[in-house]
Amino acid sequence: MDESVGVVVLSQPLPPSYFLNRSRRTDLDTQSLHPNYNSSHALVIGINSYPSAPPLRYAVNDAIAVSELLKNQFGFSESNIHLLLDEKATHDSIIDSFMSFTSQGTVPDDRLLFFFAGHGFTIRSRRGDVGYFLKSDMENYEGQIQQIREK
Repeated sequence: MDESVGVVVLSQPLPPSYFLNRSRRTDLDTQSLHPNYNSSHALVIGINSYPSAPPLRYAVNDAIAVSELLKNQFGFSESNIHLLLDEKATHDSIIDSFMSFTSQGTVPDDRLLFFFAGHGFTIRSRRGDVGYFLKSDMENYEGQIQQIREK
């Protein structure tokens, strides 16, 4: 299993008009690239230590760095960033954190970001590859992967 890296785009796509006559464009409206959100929320997870998988070295640092970037560069309120590291990133805490976004009153114009750094795996299905991430409390991960493959 490889340490995963998440890539997140935090602005809306370029407007279609940008691509028309692109070689002649000099008047790109950069304001349109930074939409206004009602509120911004994030669930950021980093797991280095697993009970039954090899340890990772940089996942926790990556999650902390993303959390800081969200606060300092993208204006996320610290109270709206749920940072779960190592043993705190259990199945229940991840579900609880994710579900808390609904109880906090998120609305359609809110921004919600999910970032995960840790072990994961991919299983090929009839509809294409499906990715899974390993939570910190996942025991016997090889057995769990086999059960998912058999479904």
